[in-house]
Amino acid sequence: MDESRQIRQPDRQLGVTLIVLRLLVPADYGLMAIVSMIITVLASVAELGLGASLIQARKLSGEDLGAVTGAVIVLNLAWASWWRWWLRSPHGSTASRASPC
Repeated sequence: MDESRQIRQPDRQLGVTLIVLRLLVPADYGLMAIVSMIITVLASVAELGLGASLIQARKLSGEDLGAVTGAVIVLNLAWASWWRWWLRSPHGSTASRASPC
């Protein structure tokens, strides 16, 4: 990503945030902020530098690729399981309901 895109990205996010802020009631905006933060943290942790390590490796064996693939699958299944649990819990049940306008 070039430097100009990195500079414009927060401006774009701020604009979208201000629009969404006007459209949602405070409780829904708070829920959106929490979910957004969780997704951002998990997305940054999800890969754990595995792609970069594959690119930088001088030699890759089938075992290396299998280990990385297995790790990614396990992390994604864990993330999906947690998300499913959260949506079925009392906390997540409010996220699936539409608020009256």
